[in-house]
Amino acid sequence: MLTASEAFRNAWVALERAEQVSPDAHKAAFTDLLNLVEACCAVSLDGLLVGRSGTLLRKNLVGTLVLIDRTPSAYALFANAMETPNTFEEIRRFLAATQKDQSQLLQGLSAYDK
Repeated sequence: MLTASEAFRNAWVALERAEQVSPDAHKAAFTDLLNLVEACCAVSLDGLLVGRSGTLLRKNLVGTLVLIDRTPSAYALFANAMETPNTFEEIRRFLAATQKDQSQLLQGLSAYDK
């Protein structure tokens, strides 16, 4: 769990630094953050962390996804990062499992469902 917490911290620091470098660097750092979220969603859904560690991971994920959902520029980057209908499938499943059905993120992802 400490590794996941450190990875989130590093991803946010990298995102903040990249924003000052260039739009392309910011987009790349944001995509790295999304890939981390995707992997952690899979870990959470698979139940690999239970008890307080699992709860902490879910809180980190929900906090990150709510921030993306409520920040128009972050949501735009998120939407642009979806390359296929399966992109961020674990995030979509995590949101559904945590009953974030009204989330703009989940609604945006459902547009890719066929």
